Amino acid sequence: MTQLRHELQKCGLPPGCALHPIREKSGIVVFRAGDCVGKYFRQAHDRREIQYYELLRSLGVPTLRLIAKTERLLLLEDIAASGKYRLGTEQDMSDPNVARLIAAWFRQLHSRGKAYGGLPKLDLLDDVKDALSAKSGGVWRLQRGGKGV
Repeated sequence: MTQLRHELQKCGLPPGCALHPIREKSGIVVFRAGDCVGKYFRQAHDRREIQYYELLRSLGVPTLRLIAKTERLLLLEDIAASGKYRLGTEQDMSDPNVARLIAAWFRQLHSRGKAYGGLPKLDLLDDVKDALSAKSGGVWRLQRGGKGV
């Protein structure tokens, strides 16, 4: 916890700011601090997410707003307070309109990645697909089926 507080101070948060834990799993601590959500990465191999946000930002691919970062910490816009984004629901995964929006985001990612010189193999894409797979069979079928989503 001391290292996390140190990283927060690097981002300009006061030493005694209130932290509200959301989840801690496999060395990744997710917490709410004020009007942002933080992700603290204890393990070096998990810090690739920080690089992913940097790459997406540099390509102009929409993400949650990045408020601050260090080599171990991301501070992001709190989706619960976002005027632009919201958490997905199980029903979203059966909604063709949501599938189209997800597919459009992936098309944007790939087209901007090609302009950049090609995207490296990002484990993040596999991570997202795996995280959604239990609930999103329809979305991935629509994408693979070439139905123009």
